[in-house]
Amino acid sequence: MIDDKKTKHHNKPNRMSDAEIMVILILFHSGGFRCFKHYYKEYVCKHLKHLFPRQVSYNRFV
Repeated sequence: MIDDKKTKHHNKPNRMSDAEIMVILILFHSGGFRCFKHYYKEYVCKHLKHLFPRQVSYNRFV
C-alpha cells in the first residue's frame, strides 16, 4: 500500500476508562464529600493519582 500524504493522523487525547469513572463516582457517593468539584480536584487529583494514571482535568471529566 502507498501512504496517502494528504491525510493527517491525529493522536487520541488521553481518556479515562468507563471503569475508572465509575470508581471515582462510587467513591464520591460513599465518602463524606459534599462538592464533587472539591472532591475531584483536592482528593482524586492529589491523593489518588497513582490509581488513575490517565487522569483528565475536572472540566473534561464533567
